[in-house]
Amino acid sequence: MKKATQRIIERLPDLEERIHAIEGNMCSEGTLEGLDQIQSTFLKLACFFEGTESEKYYLGYLYRSLDNDWLEFAFELIAEDFFEGSIKI
Repeated sequence: MKKATQRIIERLPDLEERIHAIEGNMCSEGTLEGLDQIQSTFLKLACFFEGTESEKYYLGYLYRSLDNDWLEFAFELIAEDFFEGSIKI
């Protein structure tokens, strides 16, 4: 599990089981069921970090879904993952 994903779990521990369930696989609508907008946004971000090469993430989704503090945290995670060398461009 990547460090950025671990930080998501630290901040949103209710997502831990779902994140472990998606490791290495793409997110599906079923994994997002019953989550609020913040949880859903960060689970999708974890899917991007942990997913296959075909997993994509659109930054515009962050702007539509998160307020200032959560948005800042999300960008910290993206930068961290990038500097670990695992961002898929």
